[in-house]
Amino acid sequence: MKKRILNFLVTSFLLVNISFCQKIVPVFQEPRHNPVLLNKYLRVIEAQIENSDSSFFHVHAAPSAFVFLTDVVYDNQVLNLGWTKATSKKGHAWYSSFSDGPSTHRVAAPADGRIHAYDVNQPDTRVKNRDRRNRLWVHQAWIWLHHSVERRRKGQPCAF
Repeated sequence: MKKRILNFLVTSFLLVNISFCQKIVPVFQEPRHNPVLLNKYLRVIEAQIENSDSSFFHVHAAPSAFVFLTDVVYDNQVLNLGWTKATSKKGHAWYSSFSDGPSTHRVAAPADGRIHAYDVNQPDTRVKNRDRRNRLWVHQAWIWLHHSVERRRKGQPCAF
């Protein structure tokens, strides 16, 4: 009996510790952020998080354009800080170069809602003539995002 209790306590302790020791991954490896398009200039990642679910902590390091496809008030937690509320409207888009360093965070969907967004980024930033290439990939990203949002508004799937 004592052995069973000891085994139970040790197993419980290990499971609790494992759940709190989450590995921080690049955004394209986070399970709720799925790469949907990849070439040598662009990586398109679709994020879908629903019904109180949350992402793991993940790192955004590559220059990225973001667009939300849903109206949502969600929770955001930057690594080593508390949770904060964030609001995004359908079609809201922005760009970050992450020139000041990468961003590590996680997000959680509301109980009755859904986060649906795209992250379009540059998979390899170690290329010469970076300014010209950045202009090219940002232009391609905005064309793709505009096409994607327009197709979604019309109820059509995005074709790649």
